[in-house]
Amino acid sequence: MKSAGYIIKGKKIVTVSRLGTIENGALVVLNGKILDLGNWRKLQKRYPSFFVIDYSAYVITPSLVDCHTHLLEFAPSSLYPDLPNDHFDVGKALLLDALSAGITAVGEQICGHPHFDFSINDYRKAVLNMPLDVSFATTSISIGFEKLAHFTAVTHSKIVEKADLIDPNLVQMIAQASDYPGENIFINATPANFTVDEVPRAGEVIYTLEELKRIVEIYHQCGKRVGVHVAGEYRIKMALDAEVDVLHHAHGITDRLIERASKQHVEIVAPYGWNSFAS
Repeated sequence: MKSAGYIIKGKKIVTVSRLGTIENGALVVLNGKILDLGNWRKLQKRYPSFFVIDYSAYVITPSLVDCHTHLLEFAPSSLYPDLPNDHFDVGKALLLDALSAGITAVGEQICGHPHFDFSINDYRKAVLNMPLDVSFATTSISIGFEKLAHFTAVTHSKIVEKADLIDPNLVQMIAQASDYPGENIFINATPANFTVDEVPRAGEVIYTLEELKRIVEIYHQCGKRVGVHVAGEYRIKMALDAEVDVLHHAHGITDRLIERASKQHVEIVAPYGWNSFAS
């Protein structure tokens, strides 16, 4: 029976392990997973039946995936509020910065921006020729101002009401446009990039358990997994009760809730840089 494995031969294999950089190195791959790593000649003898892909003219380096980014929508105007540059030019420059740091794939959150009336298709077109993979999570978002402000990826810059966030038709539109389970639902109001005094209601719970269950059900009916922006033990428990698929941030999670998430096959994405507003 023919082996399902293959060897990728490289001029150098750069690792972040104790092996360091391996001259004349190789990677052994079996069923889509790295099986072995080391010197090309040794691996060739160890796996004589494996097909060889020769990249010996190239240096092979690790790449990173960041599944929780806001580089295209909120970052350009937050980092460079006074620059006259085109919004997408700045966003693409930030994506290239990420690529230069070794990140080859990103998961962008599209929440609806109060100052820019871009559609999800505008964002997709903006990255068509970018030399990295970009996936999009379409979301609804609640910002914790004195008067809560709600936006969605499909209503663009328009402020919507809380009732709209649980409207089945709108939820379905958001779910169908989403590529992967990012921060599709903000269980907690977010501080976004505002100062403490500007967002006194950051961390406030937006949904009841029953509302959350109905939204999750719609995503699953659309054949989509759903992720939530959540923090705080009570809110995380509520998310698990609603049978979401991915927890983003999840600060305040306990060992018991981690065990429960594992049993429910719920993934946890905890990016650095989150503050304590929502905990």
